[in-house]
Amino acid sequence: MIRTQIDGFRAELNESKAKLTALQEKLDELESKKTGCQSRIALAKSKCDQYTRSDVIRFRGESSFPPGHHGHVAAGGAAPPRGTMGHG
Repeated sequence: MIRTQIDGFRAELNESKAKLTALQEKLDELESKKTGCQSRIALAKSKCDQYTRSDVIRFRGESSFPPGHHGHVAAGGAAPPRGTMGHG
């Protein structure tokens, strides 16, 4: 009877170890994704921080967006860094 209980506990322990391993792998994957997302957010923030409010207003004035458009930049159409407008 005790032997049966020990075997049951061993099986439960092995199952728990397998679950722990799977969860650790998932955690590692999510942490890797988190790091990648944080890097992309930091890059985007640094690009946004390059511009002042007056730059944004000037970019809107220089754009050919139709009235009512809020000046969203299309993919791949990022504005040049501050201080480069008209110098090219």
